Amino acid sequence: MSQSPRELAREKGQRNKEQKALLCELLKIVDELDSACDHWQKVEQELEPSPESGSEKLTETQARPDWGVKKVWQEFLERLGKKKDSPQPQSGSVGENLEEVVQSAKEGVEIIRVELLEVLEKQQVKAIKTVGEVFDPQCMYAVGLEATEEMGENRVVKEVVRGYLWQNKVLREAQVIVASLARDS
Repeated sequence: MSQSPRELAREKGQRNKEQKALLCELLKIVDELDSACDHWQKVEQELEPSPESGSEKLTETQARPDWGVKKVWQEFLERLGKKKDSPQPQSGSVGENLEEVVQSAKEGVEIIRVELLEVLEKQQVKAIKTVGEVFDPQCMYAVGLEATEEMGENRVVKEVVRGYLWQNKVLREAQVIVASLARDS
């Protein structure tokens, strides 16, 4: 038995609503992957040689005194090497293995992020271009103002949360900081 046009329209609307909800959940994952990419980039930079000290690497307290990235990963690698079923770390210092782990983690997160963005693009989900653009209240939400003379008034200075379009409709508004003219106090 065939469905009436009204029932078909209702089912289509329900499917679109469910798909939109799923896409919004996937955008949260993209945000977390963006955050993870930023994290691994910072860790990688912390492990690079310091320009002031020649070839020495940053110490734990120079890199992040409140977190101790190197210490956490060194302990992880040491534990990994002590497990019976795990292969022993190759010759070299823990620092070299740490750099390999960081590089591998960074690359892995970036690959997953790119793949997810490609899947979203196939579903017609596109990021809203914001920085440097004129503020558009139809697809952007201003979370703050920044006094600046570098950009024209009412232009987006910074993107706080990336916004997305789905089939040329706003899926999630971009949260942005907008330029205002610098005023003398």
